[in-house]
Amino acid sequence: MRPPEAARRAPGDGMRESPNLRPRRVMLIDDDPDDRALVARELRRAFPGIQILEVADEAGFARALDELDVDVVVTDYAMGWTDGLSAFRRIHERAPFLPVVMFTGTGNEEIAVEGLKAGLDDYVLKGRLVRLPTAIMGAMARAVQRAELAATERALRDSEERFRQLAENAIDVICRYRVLEPRGFEYVSPSITELTGYTPEEHYADPDLRMRIVHPDDRHVIEAILRGEEPPSTRMRWIRRDGRVVWTDSRVRVIRDERGEPAVIESITRDVTDLVLAEQDLEQQARKLGRLAEERLRLARRLVRAQEEERQRVALEIHDGIGQVLTSISLFASDLDEVVPDEHRERVVRVKELIQRAIAESRVLVWSLRPPDLARLGLVPAVEHLAENLRDRGDAVIHVVDETGDRRLPEDVETVAFRIVQEALNNAVKHAKASQISVIVRRRDGTLSIVVEDDGRGFDVEAAERTEPELAGGFGLRGMRERAELVGGNLTIESARGAGTTVRLEVPLG
Repeated sequence: MRPPEAARRAPGDGMRESPNLRPRRVMLIDDDPDDRALVARELRRAFPGIQILEVADEAGFARALDELDVDVVVTDYAMGWTDGLSAFRRIHERAPFLPVVMFTGTGNEEIAVEGLKAGLDDYVLKGRLVRLPTAIMGAMARAVQRAELAATERALRDSEERFRQLAENAIDVICRYRVLEPRGFEYVSPSITELTGYTPEEHYADPDLRMRIVHPDDRHVIEAILRGEEPPSTRMRWIRRDGRVVWTDSRVRVIRDERGEPAVIESITRDVTDLVLAEQDLEQQARKLGRLAEERLRLARRLVRAQEEERQRVALEIHDGIGQVLTSISLFASDLDEVVPDEHRERVVRVKELIQRAIAESRVLVWSLRPPDLARLGLVPAVEHLAENLRDRGDAVIHVVDETGDRRLPEDVETVAFRIVQEALNNAVKHAKASQISVIVRRRDGTLSIVVEDDGRGFDVEAAERTEPELAGGFGLRGMRERAELVGGNLTIESARGAGTTVRLEVPLG
């Protein structure tokens, strides 16, 4: 018999597949041919087309047991070669879900009750065979229910076994703890022994063992869990039986009773000691690197200050030394054309031109080493003066756009920004052979932004940063980036051969 769509039997349960609860094939066991005829007639009346397998003796019964290809069994109780209860037991051993209905004579009700207690589906008195079809369909319905229940129980047992195998072979510790009285562990997986040195049996015997295992400084975490709260972190230190401390991380689920109070706590706990130690080592390394970075920054700032002081010293020496000498020579030579013979006057004019050129070059050099405009007027005027000097000495057209609103910047920012612009402009004029250069200085939303863009030859930025030598009087691309970092800035350089160069500097002003 086939159960309804809601249920399917396991193989070997002895029930034929059937689209409904009306039997198509019945085994009829009785050694009395007249009684078999009566029962068969009642079955054919109730179930037209039904097939009836009649069994009259032990040999026939043995053959029928080998197949049991029927939907239901109807058996008499009193037979010469056996009795109905014995036949039922033999059938039940082979096919526990095959429905069996027994009919008996008047006065055998006690036997029928005994059969029902043993698992017989139903019984009918011989004098009331008209009830047999109803009894058969009821027996078949109950058999379907038994099959469904058995299938559910098998699935539950299989599921429990799979969970047990999973839990007992898991590296993580799985626990179920009852908060309500009587408190205690309902389940602890065997891996608890590896983690703590305590066995599951010790946990079952001591409801407070877990609390004692947790490090005193972390017990507030487990106390919060027991109250049904969700702590921000479930990372805790556990103290093993041998005194060693291990770090753990848990996933916790709180099951509450009908009042909303915590009743059971389920948890999965993992040993994260290696992870925590690695994190601590990483934090130590990060702090060490941070200290080294701060020290490097301090040294770099001292170096830049020393460079600026050295520039100022050299500029002063040039101004007071070479500059004064050149001025004296210029004064001395001012009237040479009046005292030398006419044939030497052309040479005197040439000497006076060279002296004036040397004086002009020395002034430009002094200015570039320590531009007075930077300290006196600020970044943009110094950049404009620098652009003017470069325009006078070459063919490049340099445009300076000021969007700072005439507000002064911190001294260290102005110095770094000026040196970076100076390097970018010198590179554009001397190396890129640019004809058009723009410098945009902008102050907006607490950030200083400078863009220097040229139409020069361009270059491979990565290759240049790997191989460039420090330029005479300059500090190269790496130096530009390092200077930007001194004031918390960021420098980007975009360039390609034949496509010009764009240098962007951004410095937060706080």
